[in-house]
Amino acid sequence: MAQELGAKPGPACYGFGRTALLHDADLLLGYLDKDYFAGEDAPAYRQATKHKDRLAEKLGMSVEDTAAACTTSSTQHARECARSR
Repeated sequence: MAQELGAKPGPACYGFGRTALLHDADLLLGYLDKDYFAGEDAPAYRQATKHKDRLAEKLGMSVEDTAAACTTSSTQHARECARSR
């Protein structure tokens, strides 16, 4: 398994923060298996949904659309960074 980067506070889905991160969006969209990453002890999906819901409300979008917008934006930014090198 890959070594974690140790982000602090970290993804909301693990209960490490109040801000939804890209990891949370990936979990909500099904790119990450909630059962594999959360196990039985961590309410990952509920935590990710709760924090994405706050952002979605501010944006006037659904939780799924907000998560998709986050991943699209991140992918486009990564692509632009790769092209500029």
